[in-house]
Amino acid sequence: MSTQDLQTRDRILKAAFGLFLQIGYENTSVQAIIDAVGIAKGTYYHHFKGKEEMLVVMIEQMSRRVADALDRVGEYLGVWRFHQRRALELAFGVLVVFEDDDVHGWA
Repeated sequence: MSTQDLQTRDRILKAAFGLFLQIGYENTSVQAIIDAVGIAKGTYYHHFKGKEEMLVVMIEQMSRRVADALDRVGEYLGVWRFHQRRALELAFGVLVVFEDDDVHGWA
């Protein structure tokens, strides 16, 4: 798919998403999407067989975005947990040293 095709497809999806939010999926016609984007009917059908296929593509894209975001959160939490664990190891190591040295009469 060419860059222009991808841009047109993206414009269609964005316009449809806006209309779905505004008036609902059932109330949004293909013609309303075509009018919102300012394209010919043939251009729309070049990219999508119909509104249902477009909705499936939209859901797949959103699912990928959510999965990517969760991956980033997981990576962040993994790093955070590593640092948290290391901080606890250091803290307990210091306490063990203090305990062994009978610092401040703790032992």
